[in-house]
Amino acid sequence: MYFIDFHCHVYPNAIAPKAADSIRKFYRLGDDYMDGRVQTLLDYGTKAGVEKFVILPVSMRPERTRHINDFILSQVAVQPRFLGFGTIHAGMENITEEVQYIMDKGLRGLKMHPDSQVFAIDDERLFPAYEMLQGKLPVMLHMGDKRYDYSNPARLRRVLDNFPNLQVIAAHFGG
Repeated sequence: MYFIDFHCHVYPNAIAPKAADSIRKFYRLGDDYMDGRVQTLLDYGTKAGVEKFVILPVSMRPERTRHINDFILSQVAVQPRFLGFGTIHAGMENITEEVQYIMDKGLRGLKMHPDSQVFAIDDERLFPAYEMLQGKLPVMLHMGDKRYDYSNPARLRRVLDNFPNLQVIAAHFGG
């Protein structure tokens, strides 16, 4: 039996404190809620008995997406306890090329956080990516934040109506 933490975020040490602080502010979390560093995740997880960690990146800017995916690949390569997902951004010029890169490099799925990335999950710019991913890799979508409409469950219904073979993990759907 495996104990898997399926929803983890890590960042390069140089930006980890700033990224973690940004998340704390977005969600109004306490001041000492993790620091975004790989070693901190491993230390806390080991104490809790976690055996595997699914690392879920989010690209806040289209031009940073490849760099973020490469960081996740670098961490998966050196940390056998990590399973990595890739990320895309609706504003990318070559979104299907990035999806192909994610698949070719062996990442296990794709993560998007539409509320913080500021695009709707049913944005038609994402449709070519959804088409490519059908039946191949799951898409984890941050869902249902009542502060925003980007991740409204009705938008997921539109996506699934258009891409019935898309495997979706609707994270936080219930709050």
